Amino acid sequence: MNTNIITISEYFSKGTFVIPNYQRGYKWGVPSEKVENNIKSKDLVGGLMESLFDAFRKDKYEYFLQGITVMVNDKVNDKMIFLIDGQQRTTTLFILLVYLNSQIGGLSEYIKRAEDIVLRYDIRKDSHNYLKELSSPEYIICAPNPKLDIQDIFYFKKAINTIKTSCDNFVQSVQKDLSELKSKENNLYSKFSKAISGISSFPKDNEILLSAFTEYLLNNVRLLYIPIENSESGENKTTIKATKIFKMMNGHQAQMKVEELIKSAILSQSSRNIKPIEVNGKDINSLLQAVKEKVGEEWVINSLRSKYAREWDKWLYWWNQKIVVEYFGTEDEPMGLLIEYFYYWKTGQDNYSKNNRSVGETFDAFKNAFLTSPKHSKNNFLEIRKLQKTFEDWYEKPQTYNRLGLILKCAGDNKKEALKYFITMSMNSGLDQSKLLRYANYLIVGATHKEIIEDSGNLYIRSMEVQSILSQADVYNNQNEDGKKDNRKELAFRQLLRMNMEMDSELNRKFDFSIWKIRSLEHIHPKSKVYKEVDGKRLRCIDNSECKPDEENLLDRAQFPENCSEHCIGNLFLLAGDTNSEFGKKDFQIKKTLLFSVIISEENKKIRDSLKLLHTASAFAEKDWTVETILKKKDEFIKAYSKTYPLNSNL
Repeated sequence: MNTNIITISEYFSKGTFVIPNYQRGYKWGVPSEKVENNIKSKDLVGGLMESLFDAFRKDKYEYFLQGITVMVNDKVNDKMIFLIDGQQRTTTLFILLVYLNSQIGGLSEYIKRAEDIVLRYDIRKDSHNYLKELSSPEYIICAPNPKLDIQDIFYFKKAINTIKTSCDNFVQSVQKDLSELKSKENNLYSKFSKAISGISSFPKDNEILLSAFTEYLLNNVRLLYIPIENSESGENKTTIKATKIFKMMNGHQAQMKVEELIKSAILSQSSRNIKPIEVNGKDINSLLQAVKEKVGEEWVINSLRSKYAREWDKWLYWWNQKIVVEYFGTEDEPMGLLIEYFYYWKTGQDNYSKNNRSVGETFDAFKNAFLTSPKHSKNNFLEIRKLQKTFEDWYEKPQTYNRLGLILKCAGDNKKEALKYFITMSMNSGLDQSKLLRYANYLIVGATHKEIIEDSGNLYIRSMEVQSILSQADVYNNQNEDGKKDNRKELAFRQLLRMNMEMDSELNRKFDFSIWKIRSLEHIHPKSKVYKEVDGKRLRCIDNSECKPDEENLLDRAQFPENCSEHCIGNLFLLAGDTNSEFGKKDFQIKKTLLFSVIISEENKKIRDSLKLLHTASAFAEKDWTVETILKKKDEFIKAYSKTYPLNSNL
């Protein structure tokens, strides 16, 4: 099996496309039965048109359609291309070219061959004759008639009407936005921008816009063309063989992902034996031996290809597990980090694609780097396997999972460099846990990748700055004494997250990073129960409201020493989700009872999740919670911080 990425222009220049008799009727004009928000979704023709116009308007360098599988018969006078899979796409594209030809002309070479059209329905002669009639200049677009039209013709008519409506709507949308579009700085190489610059009025210049779209359709829209080798002679034998391998593929008009193209190419290449079979002599025994070797070779090829395909699909399944997607942050990547970071690792380059808009260029870059021969492809498949095993090991080992998870959450722009650094380390000498922990620790105080791996003196400065901030009386309200925001609450959150995570690591337990999105910093002693004396009255510090005379468990702000308050790090602990709403303004002893209750109802799942936070749970082991306790917990935090970040210039 060979694979090629070709343009629509190249595709319709290949020969006459035959719809064999085992294919179902044309169905892309059928409205979808899927309903969302009481709105029935578009039929597939409408969806395709919307996607094509969107790609054209956004100037996507290439737009990919799903693959088309064919069997070619070169041994008849006219080159026959039997559509094993791709009938619906090919027919829809043919109808689209017919419509565009009726509007702007110049597309006859893609529509007709000699006296007939390029699309041939083997059995459904009425369908074939209708398409032939449709392609004539005299054809007038008419509405489908469910009482008179047979299935194919009914949906052909629906398709041509949908295409006309889509084109009209697109032209109208451009007309509406023309002034705004012309005012933008446009790309001179964009077909859409060039068309816009040449338009002065509507509807006179509709042809300019449709001509530009047609050029984009022919030269920028691509598909994966998969011709299956055919050794049979004669049209009938070709049809029989094609019937045997017929299968329907899913996806319809969905855009191809680069991973799918890579999979197709790598499975084809890596399983191919490059050693030729030699026939010594012409006697019957030599010929029989050659046949045996050939059969054996094909068996090995198919077996190896099946093995690699199963392995690839296992990787795909692993990367698409919800917990893996959330951990690595790979929502839009079907193969997760595997293919992209394999490219970085092996090429040493920073950009996976020379042109981020181009699936084709990305695929070509990967193919040229790793799939130049069967041996090269096989070796690189084995290397991809090693990288996949590395990702799985990282995910499965609690210490690595925890520390790398902290890096993935906090890295921001450093993520790519961090992953490349640890992939190279893992592949060369194995992952060093002390370096992984050190990287995570300094990353969360704001150090860059370069500063960490080069042991920069800036690490000392950043550590000191964070310690200074977290030693202050208020780290809960996100601003300093001068009223300037300095991210102190986020710094406190990250340090408390780190402390909880490391306690899990010591127990060889994975930390639950879901708290990253549902974070909550809670005052152990409620901030609403801290007061100040004003004119003999007790006023709450939080809002200056007066405390009730009989209210218990109040703390006097005046009792706090300098650089300490209810908002300091000693009174703040990390809780899961919206636990704040569960704890509310409750006193320490009530919160403690809630947290350590042996029987916790399902409604209090958030509290149960907080109990998993070991550093948080340890705080509630205190007998009571006073000003002295808060000061003690703050001192414990600063001492623990100093051990993690040695405050000297010799790092």
